[in-house]
Amino acid sequence: MSFNIKFNLEKDIINLYGGVNKESSRKKAIYSEKIKSLNVLNVYSNKYVICLASKIIEDKINEIPTVLEIMKKIEI
Repeated sequence: MSFNIKFNLEKDIINLYGGVNKESSRKKAIYSEKIKSLNVLNVYSNKYVICLASKIIEDKINEIPTVLEIMKKIEI
């Protein structure tokens, strides 16, 4: 994942949202394996009304390291 964001984030509010998309999971069947729900961390800019970054994370317990990683990449 690479970021080339050059916004002026000095007076911006950055929102972090970690959510689970329950519709993305699948039960085990004869023709397919069980698939876990997608757990995605999104970073939004209030000033520019866009998603600055989005990353799929394995478990809820991995959110904090992922937040730190994304903050470094977008230079917050």
